[in-house]
Amino acid sequence: MAAAQSLSEKGGQAPRASSAEQLSDIGREFDEGSTEPGSATEGKPEKIIEDIRFSRSATRPLRSGRIYGTARLIRNPGSAKYWGKYKKGTLIRLAMGHHTLAVSKITDAKTKRVDQMTLKDFQGLLESKDIEKAMIQRRGRPRRISLSLLRRQFLGALSAFHRHELIHGGSLVRVIHFLPFRQALTLPENGFLEDPEIWYKPRPRGEVAIPEGLKRLHKVLPKVVLLDLRLFNGPMSLDWIEDMDKLMKAGVHIVLISEKPVQGPGSIEEVLTGGLGPRHKDRFARYKLVSLGENGNSLAQYQGSFPSFLPSPRFSPEHIELMEYLAQAEGLELLEKGGGRFSVAVLAGEDAAAAAERLAGRLRSHGGPVQYDLKVEPRGRGNALILRPTGLMGAIPHLLGVMRDELDVFVHPSDMMIISGDAQLKEALPGAIWTQDHAPALGGDSLIEMSLAALLGPYRINKSRDVVGSASMLNSFMNKKDWGEGVSVDQLMGTSVHVAFNWALWVYRAAGALPPVEEVIEKAKRRWEREQERKDISISMMPGADAGGYRDVMIDRLRSMYASIGRLLAEFPIVQGTELPNLHVFDWYRRGNWDHRDIARIIHDLVVAQEIPGGIKQKIVDLKAGQTPTRKGNGQKLQVQLYDLVAQEISEAPIPHKSDGEWRRVMENSIALLTPAGMQEPTLHDWSRAKFKRYLRNKFNAVRCEWFQGKDELKAAAKGAAVAGAAANFPAGELRLPRKVPGLKIKAKYVRMIVSGRKKTEFRTMPATPQPYIAIIQTFTDEEPGRPAEVVAFARLEKVTGSRESGFAWHLTHITPVKPYAAPPRPGAITWLRDVPVTGAKRLGKAP
Repeated sequence: MAAAQSLSEKGGQAPRASSAEQLSDIGREFDEGSTEPGSATEGKPEKIIEDIRFSRSATRPLRSGRIYGTARLIRNPGSAKYWGKYKKGTLIRLAMGHHTLAVSKITDAKTKRVDQMTLKDFQGLLESKDIEKAMIQRRGRPRRISLSLLRRQFLGALSAFHRHELIHGGSLVRVIHFLPFRQALTLPENGFLEDPEIWYKPRPRGEVAIPEGLKRLHKVLPKVVLLDLRLFNGPMSLDWIEDMDKLMKAGVHIVLISEKPVQGPGSIEEVLTGGLGPRHKDRFARYKLVSLGENGNSLAQYQGSFPSFLPSPRFSPEHIELMEYLAQAEGLELLEKGGGRFSVAVLAGEDAAAAAERLAGRLRSHGGPVQYDLKVEPRGRGNALILRPTGLMGAIPHLLGVMRDELDVFVHPSDMMIISGDAQLKEALPGAIWTQDHAPALGGDSLIEMSLAALLGPYRINKSRDVVGSASMLNSFMNKKDWGEGVSVDQLMGTSVHVAFNWALWVYRAAGALPPVEEVIEKAKRRWEREQERKDISISMMPGADAGGYRDVMIDRLRSMYASIGRLLAEFPIVQGTELPNLHVFDWYRRGNWDHRDIARIIHDLVVAQEIPGGIKQKIVDLKAGQTPTRKGNGQKLQVQLYDLVAQEISEAPIPHKSDGEWRRVMENSIALLTPAGMQEPTLHDWSRAKFKRYLRNKFNAVRCEWFQGKDELKAAAKGAAVAGAAANFPAGELRLPRKVPGLKIKAKYVRMIVSGRKKTEFRTMPATPQPYIAIIQTFTDEEPGRPAEVVAFARLEKVTGSRESGFAWHLTHITPVKPYAAPPRPGAITWLRDVPVTGAKRLGKAP
């Protein structure tokens, strides 16, 4: 039901009310009739774009214009305030998951009781076919709409998405109508839909001089990067966002540091994405991003596009009570009290700095909080004293602890890089890479640009047809396998073992010895249980198998691997780190000239080393918690050979590697697998590496052909059609196209099938009168973002069959390929091509 589709909002609501009385209390805050606070037309529309989220099943009704409204439940004053922002004239983003459908504008917004909703409210909220079902006819009287039937239908849809709420005719909803999809596309904010300058498009970037000490940093990426947003003002550029996106996809965690809040006006979110269009925001991967806002007092991680708040420092109730008492004793007016913020007003004419000093002295003498942040901020004609639980320096240990406990990211300062001009951060993280050590003259934007350039190396500049992937991506591509939903029990087992050993080796680096095996097992058990408790995860296993049995198997394997790691550390006592990210660029040449490149993403499970003359001997260890592979096939695994190839290419030009706070030269690299049966070292040599390098290039090229939609195949098809005589498909005469031809936009993968003759029909949702000719326009928005739509062929549209229920099939014949050229940037599925540059024999040739 479309009503249910338009009600599928999943976030942005305040805590729900506990009874119907709370709903009735909310109603008193609004006027009679249309219970919206004030008029919907009052005030200027906000410049920011609000989000309204729908389920993916609502895509077709929204696109077709059958749905152009939504209703959101008002639970309590918090949700009333939230949805009250959605007023007439406000720009909104119609979103499905992390995908933006379009930017629209609210045409009407009212807060009403369900039993006061009129037919006008239901139009656009429900599809016309659903409204027709509510029409009744009495004998001798014309048909009319039954509002009671519509309300019951609406309440049923509303209750389906709020199953734990008491919903009835007196419930309040915010009824929002917006511009239908076709009209919304004319808004200037939707220019991004045809914007050629989008994600990862090659574009010029200024040259950056990398200091000598950071020139090889892109070959040994840090595990965590702290980026100080205080270095610059205004939103980030698309270039920086793309740089961060590349690093996070490679496995680097980025922590944003700011004095701003995480969300809201003037927040980190505005600095991060304020300069991006909706399409760019959709593409920005933020699954390894953490924000440390309000000078360390607000900590959040991102799940998709939304921040999820993590445990942050808080005042205890006893300290709040003490601070309130001391403020009253000083004659200070209480403004706000809470675990995250305590503020008082200074009397007019009084010295705020002196008042702050007196309050701080009283806190020390009366046993107040040991660590807090006290600042003076202007307030009206006077000042206010703001106390926060911690300062930025005090929040760093808390940050590392939360990342260990909540995110399973185990790092020491030597695994981190700091992009900041604040020397206190360097003192808080001794041993971390502080970029300003290498470029003391740089600051602000220049320091960020240089640091990101050093991290990415040659991958900083986008090049045409770049393919970026990991070993698992290549394996999935070759096996034509999608991961699907949920995880397998083998994946769960591997994740738990990896987390447990990451923690154990983090302890080893700090204490010089591994923790007892029982503690490592408990760590694995906790991770296993936490994953099982997640409601959005489904564990696939053998029929009749028990998850507890698999867990016991995991524990047995972990014990065996623990013993193997002990023997490994006896030989290689230096632990470089665990889960170390790496980006390696393969430049391919043809006849001595550079042709293209591929970028491999690699995350090393464990890197250990031993001292040798001139530097260190390094061993890259991959943990295999599943069934023990055969030794014979180890050397033929794509992942093993890829890791070995990258390691050897690095060894050819020895680089410094950081371990325990010191940089050392890597003189030798090797690969090993740590399995429950012990350590296995595959036999690899120069000849096997040469063969694998050729094999790797072919596999990346196969991915390139798939990702870039077989451009060579289309060229070959067009060339073959020209040789045979493109117009030979027509019974007689020349193909003379009119000056105005309707163009049918089709995904590129289906265009290939149409041009090759494997597909003769195109399914659409709208009926149409067959036209003599149509242009076939292939689109790349899903497969190759940034590439404009192209006209690649012309065809006859003989007939259209189908119905409104089943959809319509457009029957295509006389398909004639042409040399692809960019289609005019017109919105919509059907584009009318004016002044078509294809007429008669000029392009298509004559019939024989």
